[in-house]
Amino acid sequence: MTILYTSANTNLRTTGLVAQAVWDQVEADGGPAVKKLVLFSSPRTSAPHVKADEDEVYHGKFGREVRIERVPLSTDGLARADDIAAVFADPGTKYVDLTNGQKVTTAQLYLAASLLPLDNVYSASLLVDPADVSSPPVRGLDYLYVPVPRFASLRDLSRLSFFDLIFYMDQIQVIFADTTLGPFLSGMRRDLTSAVADYCQEGNLGSATRSSTTSVEVFIRELFTFLKNYPPAGAFAARHGIVLDGQKDPLGAVSYFFRRYSELQSQPSPPIRDISLNALATLPGLLTPLRLYRNLAAHSGASGHDFRPHEVRICLNLAIEAFRCAKASADFWRRLATR
Repeated sequence: MTILYTSANTNLRTTGLVAQAVWDQVEADGGPAVKKLVLFSSPRTSAPHVKADEDEVYHGKFGREVRIERVPLSTDGLARADDIAAVFADPGTKYVDLTNGQKVTTAQLYLAASLLPLDNVYSASLLVDPADVSSPPVRGLDYLYVPVPRFASLRDLSRLSFFDLIFYMDQIQVIFADTTLGPFLSGMRRDLTSAVADYCQEGNLGSATRSSTTSVEVFIRELFTFLKNYPPAGAFAARHGIVLDGQKDPLGAVSYFFRRYSELQSQPSPPIRDISLNALATLPGLLTPLRLYRNLAAHSGASGHDFRPHEVRICLNLAIEAFRCAKASADFWRRLATR
């Protein structure tokens, strides 16, 4: 039989996503059906009405005969070592899902799966807004089910692991949450999620680099157009003789604008104080290396460049910070959200 280990969750929509993702993965692997679930359950998810609702979702997917066992967690989200050892001692094909639960709980599950060691360790990452997920969720359209590489020694913790995955997925979720996204930002959430998945699987690093840098030219053009049409930027440019249309390269134009803007901000009495411009001041410095990596990725076949994991990490960090800066400017973010 197949046993699923995951954290209990009060969010039934996420519970349904996990159930579907595991069902599809077990079917794709040709394994035996899921007959037992082990849910690591906090005091909150152990409440009778919460348990009943969550059990109903799992029974609805895996059948009434599936057995559900719960491992109690402390208020800090930790399970007792003896409890973890006992539930993982059961014979069967084991799948560990790290989508649900507090980070401390999923980290404990990840460590257990790595030490045993287990191969079937996954985490689901949404590609669309939670409200737009299909019923049932469709893999590749609504979400990615990312295999999580286990670590074999402490040396591996400095490379790629589940901790990278949860960090980057959390950053993407925070940036793109609470926003009505247009096609551009929706596409970028999807591309960044795909880049993280490729990176954490040590898959096609060239593809991961392309996915994390694909937005850069649009980003540059939108920033250039925003500065031309944003009244405080126009007033600053006119006052200090900055002609945005005077350069062929929009990135050069916005870089010069913000260099002058930053220089004058350091004066005792800066000529302008604008929240949106302050938030965007470092953006050209992030977009410049992103463009370089984008060009490398676009022509990697001709150049023969062999991308390394640390280069993908650089691109992801630059891209996430660029979007974080953009969101800090409410005026610019509204423009991106409607594109």
